[in-house]
Parts: sequence; structure tokens; C-alpha cells
Amino acid sequence: MTYTRSKQKSISRRRDRAPDNIMFTGSSLLLVSILIVCLVTFAALNLSTAKSDLSYSRRLVNSRQDYYAACNSANEIIAQVQDRLIAADEGKTSPDFTDLPVVCSEGLVSFSVPVNERQELMVELSLDSDEYYYNITTFQVVTAVERGEDTLNLMNVTGEY
Repeated sequence: MTYTRSKQKSISRRRDRAPDNIMFTGSSLLLVSILIVCLVTFAALNLSTAKSDLSYSRRLVNSRQDYYAACNSANEIIAQVQDRLIAADEGKTSPDFTDLPVVCSEGLVSFSVPVNERQELMVELSLDSDEYYYNITTFQVVTAVERGEDTLNLMNVTGEY
């Protein structure tokens, strides 16, 4: 195949000249790989958040179930106290709470129901001595963890040992 002189010059000029698109040959691969890394990172964060939310929801459900179970037990004891008050009012005698898990003192009936290992539901009823009625004065969850007498001596201020 024979080329004319002008044709040969144009072919040699193409070879001598640097290609324009040499910088862009790996850019699409780089862009796709960065996109994949970003998507994997966001997926991992989303999975971690979902797992955390699930564990929090389960703990919340368990604590609510424990609380409602304690409320039911407390309401059963209150109903027994009410039955004793009604019986005492009909017989015009003083109410007898000896077989109930309550503490009586000067017009107050109090008891506590465990909610979980760390909390208990504290209930206090004030009794009206004339009419054998009661008012619920306290119905709240309190922390049941007892503090020990273990102390940590950080610094002796008095100078005595």
C-alpha cells in the first residue's frame, strides 16, 4: 500500500502527538470504586444503627412488661386492702392487714413490689380513720439498689489515719 507524502505526514503527526484522553482512562474505574466504598460504608452504618435500635426497643419492651406486671401486683394488693377496709366498715371493727405484705403505721399502709433487679414500685396509702377509705399518696418507681458502706479514701484532709 502506498501512501502519498501528505498522508504519511498526517499518520506520523498522530503518532508524535500525545493522546488527549490518556488521563481519563482510569478515572471511571476510580469513580466507581469510590462510589462502592461509600455505599458499603453507609450500609454498614445503617446496619449498625438498625441493630442498636432493635436492642433498645427490646430493652424498652422488657422494662415496660416488668413495670406493668408490678403495677398489676400492686393493684391486687390495693384491692385486698380495700376489701379489708370494706369488711371492717361493715363490722365496725379495725381493719386487719396482718396476712398482707404491707407495713401499717398511723393511718398509712405502705408496700413495695419489685419491678426488676434495680427498681421497685413503692405504694403508700393514707387511710381515713373515720370512714374506712384510702387515698393513694405514692405510686412510683424507685431505685432499689442499696448503697454499701464501701468508700474510697482519695485524700486525707484531716491528716489523721
